[in-house]
Amino acid sequence: MIHVRAIQTVDMLQRLSPADRIRLNGLMLQLAGGDRSAFSPIFAQLWPRVRLWCARLVGDEDAAEDLAQQTLHKLFFQATCFDPAGDVLTWALTLASWECRTWRTQRLRREKYHLPESISPLSPEQEILKLDLESVLHMLMDRLSPSDKDALEIGVGEHGHPWTAAFRKRRQRALARLKRLWVKHEHENTKRA
Repeated sequence: MIHVRAIQTVDMLQRLSPADRIRLNGLMLQLAGGDRSAFSPIFAQLWPRVRLWCARLVGDEDAAEDLAQQTLHKLFFQATCFDPAGDVLTWALTLASWECRTWRTQRLRREKYHLPESISPLSPEQEILKLDLESVLHMLMDRLSPSDKDALEIGVGEHGHPWTAAFRKRRQRALARLKRLWVKHEHENTKRA
């Protein structure tokens, strides 16, 4: 079975001609530039190849679909980082290989130490929402002053900062400024929609 799967994988990858690869790379550059119409053709080309690659690496069709989805999510989330001199298929398969490697390592650890699958698994939608919220938070944190960032990033007792009334007040003001930025950001996005 594995031998047949390896042959199918090689066949699937070889079916992408050099001209198709160039076109796929051009579409990825368009997507990196903000052209959302490039998403569907890229997905149509990458999904079967990445899914088959993952299936070959992990030997589990259900896990392969999940891993392919995670891979493409990361790839599209990082589209602006695409190197014009690179190859999008190679990038996708490299990301998929790392996802599969991580999955196998976690599975082996769970088996070795008799750990549960996950303590609190997030659905794919929850994971995407979490990543979106984190990216907005990082963007808004970048707009804050360095002193506000310091006040928000310091945990309890870290870096020798005492939890004095002055520090708590400083942190409260920084949180208020972050909240105002968040509300402004949400208001702007609501206008666009």
